Amino acid sequence: MRLVFTIVVFVLFLSSCSEKPISTIERIENKEQLLSFLQSNIDSTISKRLLFENGISYDHLKYDSIVSKDDIDHNGTTDLLLNIPNYKMIIIRDQGNDKFKEHQLLFNESDYFAQNNDDLVSFDKLITNGDEKIMIFNSEKLDDNLEFIASKDSLQIKFNHLFKYYKPELTIHKIHNIEIKTTHCYGSCPVFKFVIDRAGNYNYNGMAYTKLVGEKSGIVEPELTEELFMIAEYSRLKTLKDSYAVNWTDDQTAILKITYDDGSVKTISDYGLRGTRELRILYSKLFEMNGDFIYKRSE
Repeated sequence: MRLVFTIVVFVLFLSSCSEKPISTIERIENKEQLLSFLQSNIDSTISKRLLFENGISYDHLKYDSIVSKDDIDHNGTTDLLLNIPNYKMIIIRDQGNDKFKEHQLLFNESDYFAQNNDDLVSFDKLITNGDEKIMIFNSEKLDDNLEFIASKDSLQIKFNHLFKYYKPELTIHKIHNIEIKTTHCYGSCPVFKFVIDRAGNYNYNGMAYTKLVGEKSGIVEPELTEELFMIAEYSRLKTLKDSYAVNWTDDQTAILKITYDDGSVKTISDYGLRGTRELRILYSKLFEMNGDFIYKRSE
């Protein structure tokens, strides 16, 4: 009898240990708790100003209509999707240990949506495709007759960033090496050239406004190299335009040169370094890799 009792107690102990603790996001049950959480955990000055300091009242919005919860990045924790109709979405990802990462998604962002008019974009649903979670948005776009037609836009969290969802390619264009070269601007923009191959071997040449002026070679950590090349390949760089430019002056140009394993080359000239969302993420990674050699570029 004592043995049976001991076994029952042990089983109950194991059961209690295996229960997943309720996370901070899972404990949010109403709008008051939601606003308190956002004020404590949103890092972005822009989001704080738009949510809490511009006088907009969200009293008319029901809690259940603006809040969705799901594990959108498949890390085993519950994330928060805050959908403000006709305006924006804020995504708060739970990265464990009460650490959160915020993604802003304005509904007029042409990087993501076919029509950059926030009145024409709305969040539809979150779907599961294999091991991927995809956010589906309803939008509209102009056809050849200049008439609006219904459209769908699909986004997902990938490589710790918000990307357009691309269906897997039948033929993957493997990249052999990535090169970035920056020019002077009216100011102190870092002028340098950096080339890295798939094995992580790099060559750096700092020319002006850099911590290190001159040449240096070395090897980048495998994890960082792999992430960089995966982002570049997922971004479908071959489909992008050859040239981008902002509508202001005195900025610098980045010239990105991608060499593929079949010998083909894609070169993109980007005045202002704002070409597309994917390019900006790629630039950020390349600048981070050169953090010991160059000063951070001011936006």
